[in-house]
Amino acid sequence: MKHPSWLIDGQIKFYEEPTETHEKILNTVVYNIRQLPLDDFDGSGSLQLRFSTNIVGEPDQSITPNRKPRQTADAHFLNPNRAPYPSLVIEVGKIQSLESLHRRALLYLGVETDISIVVAFLYDRDVSVAHPSIVISFGSAPLDQSTNDIFQRWNPQQVIVGNLDDHSPTQCTSANIPTYQIHLPSAQLYHGDPNQPIPLPPNISLDLFKIIRILNRIPDW
Repeated sequence: MKHPSWLIDGQIKFYEEPTETHEKILNTVVYNIRQLPLDDFDGSGSLQLRFSTNIVGEPDQSITPNRKPRQTADAHFLNPNRAPYPSLVIEVGKIQSLESLHRRALLYLGVETDISIVVAFLYDRDVSVAHPSIVISFGSAPLDQSTNDIFQRWNPQQVIVGNLDDHSPTQCTSANIPTYQIHLPSAQLYHGDPNQPIPLPPNISLDLFKIIRILNRIPDW
């Protein structure tokens, strides 16, 4: 797995060393897209995207409808090879700070892109480009208060569900628990595709218990 790099103000930056954890989680999310026709999408872990005159970056993983047109010459910020912006980007943060992931999500959802969905927490352009649409705490330990404070600072009405404290009614200990499902709108995954198939399922669902099982199999992840 390569090191996603960012060029910011003339400096090349690497934010996190890719690990087995990154690769397996990314593969799990991408595999769920197979609920839609796989031939309709291109996946990449090295797609370079331009966000301003001085910022070019690579998401950990991205999904792009393969019929989405390439950028025209009059685009405000031209991506390398005029690649279209993806409909979905995925970031996995193991040691990377919440603030760093959040700043990156705001770039992905900036006015110069048409990226629809960011999976880091879960950002949905149709809900807000300023904060996650939902935060799901699905680990075996309750959400730390300092982490909760960060989310509340970004958005005082932030929706946070899952394992929040010792009184949480349900933890992510088995498959198909409604609280621990992420629903990605199919139409947004096809955003920019002039020939979206009809009909489409409303959502593609990711069961976070799959991520828990992966992490439990990785020693000292």
